[in-house]
Amino acid sequence: MFNLICSGLLMIALLSGCGWDGTPTRHNDLSPPTSLEIVADSSTIAVNTSTRLTVKGNYSGQYMLDITDQAVWESKNRGVADFSPDASPNQVFARADGTAILTATVRGVSASFLLKVSQATITSLTVSPAAPSIASGLNSQFSVVGTFLDPTTSNVTTQNLTDDVVWVSSAPGVASISNAAGSKGRAQGLAVGTSTISATFGGVSGSALLTVTAPVAQSLAIAPATVNLTVGENKNLVATATFSDGTTQDVTATTVWTSGAAAIATVGDSAADKGKVTAVANGNATITALYGALPAATATVTVADKVLESLALNAVTHTFSSFAEVADFTATANYKDGTKEDVTAKATWTIDNSGIAALVSGNPGQVKPVTSGTTILRATYRGITQTATLIVP
Repeated sequence: MFNLICSGLLMIALLSGCGWDGTPTRHNDLSPPTSLEIVADSSTIAVNTSTRLTVKGNYSGQYMLDITDQAVWESKNRGVADFSPDASPNQVFARADGTAILTATVRGVSASFLLKVSQATITSLTVSPAAPSIASGLNSQFSVVGTFLDPTTSNVTTQNLTDDVVWVSSAPGVASISNAAGSKGRAQGLAVGTSTISATFGGVSGSALLTVTAPVAQSLAIAPATVNLTVGENKNLVATATFSDGTTQDVTATTVWTSGAAAIATVGDSAADKGKVTAVANGNATITALYGALPAATATVTVADKVLESLALNAVTHTFSSFAEVADFTATANYKDGTKEDVTAKATWTIDNSGIAALVSGNPGQVKPVTSGTTILRATYRGITQTATLIVP
């Protein structure tokens, strides 16, 4: 037992040293809470209004978790306040003045909350924000606070009525406003212009002026995002910006283009060749596009060597006229795509018998005679070898 206790203490010490403070990083799915705590946005609300409740689970005093989404709700006084299947599960609606006992149950553990419903009447509404501006296609969440007067006590109170008012847009073609459960008060910009957003409750209204501006770019993409080229080939990339209203625009000409490995693939950034990628050498390169303040977009370019079909020398036999003569050989690569390339400097040159003829140092393809006889000159490039016969009289 002593060893187990010591091991446990040692583990706690190690975890603490690593920065763990005892707070769980995910919901406890193994055991139910030992108790619940219910909190309301408003503990007293007016008739025909609503409020939302939050449930926190206490796990043996070790930590608290918000478990509102796990709660099952019930009202003991449904004539005073009740939950609606058409709204959020934790939203309670006031039906008549009085008190209601609201119960939340999570995995067999319950707690109750006493909600008071008053006879207060609405006197004014204040909509926030008062004058927002959004780009076409984007959203703005409005909220509204109502001021109430309780005739029985003369108390003045305020209450969030975002979910209880009726929202209206004066220019629905410019901006829409939602009255749906879960998104009440959310406006969406549809076209450039202005719209008065109004909230009405109990015959009292409040409003705000919403300005909708031109759509703004929100993301950038390169097409194609993956490019495969052979050395010497090129490909035009296209940069497309997506705007807040869902439209797209080709912004290739106004985008800044760069290559992360210009030795492998270059990309044009001048007016004539914006986005044009040219394969230079075997390997991989990342092409980056920048447009305004948007996050950069990238494309991956993979460059492979051309497919080599054959290698040719400018002569298959050479007879030296004198020991002072130097012969110049050239090697030409013939590729599958029909192109040719002088690879004299890239090829590997050898002579079977360097006692008869020798390579000129520092000059690929140049051969000088040494003594009379016949030997073979070999040029090798990318695994393919071509030969020529050397004759020294």
